[in-house]
Amino acid sequence: MSQFKGLILYLLFFLSVMYTLYYFISGDYFYLHTFIFFNSILYGFLILISTQASKYIKPYLFFVFLYVVIFCVLNNFVSFSYNKNLFVFSESDAMFYHNVANYYKNLSFSSIINQYFNSYNYDDFGIIIVLSLLYKISASNIILNLFYLVLTIFIIGYYYNLNRLVLNKLYSLISSVLFIASPAFVWFTSSGLKELIMIFLIIAGTYHLIIFLQKNNFSHLTLGVVYLVFLVFLRPVVLIFIIVSFSSYWLISPKKNIYRNIYLLLMVIVGVASWPILVSIFNSYTGGVAFDLFLQYRKESGNIIGGIGFSYVVNILSQVIGPFPDLGLLDKPHLAFYASTLIVKVFLGFYFWYSIYLIFRMKHKVLLILCFFVLIEMVSLAGLLEGLEFRKSFPHFPFFYVVATYGVLEFNKRRKNFKKLKLYRNLYFIVASGIVIIWNLRGVL
Repeated sequence: MSQFKGLILYLLFFLSVMYTLYYFISGDYFYLHTFIFFNSILYGFLILISTQASKYIKPYLFFVFLYVVIFCVLNNFVSFSYNKNLFVFSESDAMFYHNVANYYKNLSFSSIINQYFNSYNYDDFGIIIVLSLLYKISASNIILNLFYLVLTIFIIGYYYNLNRLVLNKLYSLISSVLFIASPAFVWFTSSGLKELIMIFLIIAGTYHLIIFLQKNNFSHLTLGVVYLVFLVFLRPVVLIFIIVSFSSYWLISPKKNIYRNIYLLLMVIVGVASWPILVSIFNSYTGGVAFDLFLQYRKESGNIIGGIGFSYVVNILSQVIGPFPDLGLLDKPHLAFYASTLIVKVFLGFYFWYSIYLIFRMKHKVLLILCFFVLIEMVSLAGLLEGLEFRKSFPHFPFFYVVATYGVLEFNKRRKNFKKLKLYRNLYFIVASGIVIIWNLRGVL
């Protein structure tokens, strides 16, 4: 477990350095950063304690849930003290969801459909419907927070069971704590955004489909398909990524059975049917213009800094080792909520890529499904210059932690070439840490 002790020291050191820099640079959000700093320290200790909690799996997961509840409340308190609202520094999209749902709450479902699709994109329809139903009880973000906390219970259950498909009990607990107790996950429970619903659907749908592939139980197939289909109304491209990821399972399967043939036929049908969706998604990013004009538009809007080539290097690196943690040195306070989560992810990056090597070499079917999803989303985000966008990267985080934790487990078992592996790991830490520090100082150097 020395790797996780090292992770805690890495987290504490990095936060201390960056928090000190912030203190000397600007004090506009001093109390917010103090709160996030101590939240991050607690996150580190939750990870550390989980490495010794193999005999107390369920009680510890319940304790983690209580932690999520407490900090969900505290996040709202901090948000209200600064901005007099409960959107936790996510006003842009959250306020839009709130206003639209508040208008629709007294309308019939058919009226909502008729009005919504004439005015807005379908990929926000899911959160609007959920909010419209909740706002019939109370038109406040608090009711959404309560719904998200209930949803967190199911996420914990599904996520731990998903981990158990490839990890032992202790490492399944550690992986669950890494994801569920992360300040970023807690932030999404307290914000008014749609990501938590999407995470539940991804985890639950993937879990049921994997169980179906292992046991040919069609009740799991039905549940998996139902969960994943709803992603169309939240972020449809994620559904396409999942379909492609599961295709990898069948393509490497040595069994040429009827299920494999039926599945491959379905994939062809889905691929043809989803082509208009893919075109629509691509057009939503490029504005329906040629890709060179899209790059020009991105440059004019300030998303390309230092040239297109440099921006692609930054975006690729941000997916290989990040996204880069940012403590909000540039007065973007919402970024500070992600910081410790991303510091931990940077630390685990070596173990993730080491795990990828092992998974492809051993053709571990379940893990191949998960790692294909992560890799496909990474490549897509980097290609569209969205690699720095945390919210768009977040859907692959739960699978990243499973794969990375598997890498830690296998790393601890290795005796052959162990010194060489440790050297590669230490070099990764030095290079990754240097890149992250430079990234955080970009606005003040």
